Amino acid sequence: MRSRESINRRSFLAGTLGALSALAVPGMSFGKSVSPPVTPKIGPRSVEDPSFWEMIRAQFLLTDDRVYFNNGGLGPSPRRVIDRVYQATLELEEISETGHEKLERVREDAARFLGCDPEEIAFTRSTTEGMNYVARGLKLRPGDEVLMSTHEHPGGAMPWVALKSELGIRIRLFEPADTAEQNYDTIARNIGPKTRVVSISHMTCTTGTVFPVAQIAELCHEKGIVFVLDGAHPPGQMPLDLHETGADFYATSGHKWLLGPKGTGLLYVRKEMHEHWRPAFVGAYSADYDLDRLFYKPIRQAKTVEYGTRNIPLLLGLGEAMSFLNEIGLENVRKHNLALCNMLIEGLWDLPEVRILTPTEPASRGSIVTFKPLKFTMQETIDRMAERGFRLRPVGEHGLNAIRVSCHIYNTPEQVEALLLELRKLFAS
Repeated sequence: MRSRESINRRSFLAGTLGALSALAVPGMSFGKSVSPPVTPKIGPRSVEDPSFWEMIRAQFLLTDDRVYFNNGGLGPSPRRVIDRVYQATLELEEISETGHEKLERVREDAARFLGCDPEEIAFTRSTTEGMNYVARGLKLRPGDEVLMSTHEHPGGAMPWVALKSELGIRIRLFEPADTAEQNYDTIARNIGPKTRVVSISHMTCTTGTVFPVAQIAELCHEKGIVFVLDGAHPPGQMPLDLHETGADFYATSGHKWLLGPKGTGLLYVRKEMHEHWRPAFVGAYSADYDLDRLFYKPIRQAKTVEYGTRNIPLLLGLGEAMSFLNEIGLENVRKHNLALCNMLIEGLWDLPEVRILTPTEPASRGSIVTFKPLKFTMQETIDRMAERGFRLRPVGEHGLNAIRVSCHIYNTPEQVEALLLELRKLFAS
């Protein structure tokens, strides 16, 4: 992985203190008139200090009336991201311009953040949109097979299932296992002579299982198979280098762990795929084009999908969100989140009324913990915990009837302890 430790701590505190000062004064404008604060230094051990994470928590507008453990569904944006979208909207509306020229800087930042090249990055609205671009841009034929797990999110699975109905491709499913070695072996066994695509989640939305993607990619490339990753979850919760994953395509959302504006996403298209993949939709900015000569030549870059007018303020906000996470340090984010998840898992082990579904192998899990309640149904447990002030996510996919807890940088050990305490009280009733 590429090192993320050379962080501009000064610029991070500038955003932090600006957000805190805005929160401290009711009715304060967060427009262009806010002057930059004085920026003190952060010591080398600051991220190990609980007060550092309290400072991070203070940047979010989350209400104290409930504990939010559903970042895997929708991540809240910190105040500085909201500020950036607001300010950019004002600036562009004052001159009534699109601001498209501002996008390339964000693309360069996104490429550094994700460990790839700018021409391999396209901006989308969501993981689902990216997965549709991938599925409909490949030249699949009737009888071609796509291998997927039974734990795929609808946004990652439905584009392929639709092609099964429309085109006559085949889909083969496999059940995820508990370890990286078992998952690799399962995929290897299920690859057949008609397999043209392996499309899986980098981290499943159901149990938070992390697949050994680099090894799977090597296997796929040896066999001439296209490797597609639904990457809705890893970006923003751990360091990531897309070149090291070996993926041919990688789709993710800005509104989950990246903490960006809603309606933003990213699509990675490996350079080598630019000659073999075509976007299903095109328009202005997606090709070299001349109507008089009836000339059309698609751009050999991922951004060929960025046709028409884009909401630039939202994408500038996404860039700000990535900057925010970079300044904290993605390795620091990963350690913080894993500490909370480890704490939760240890507490759940002591509850005979639940069964933990998330893998225990460290390499096979991240910032998601999923458990199945045994005393009450999934929905009964969700509803009763909601009454106690906890936002959790039901996992009905594949008949799991489980509950998912997502931990991110605004969550605290005290919140995890409170969740465990209320679960104990609930199951004791």
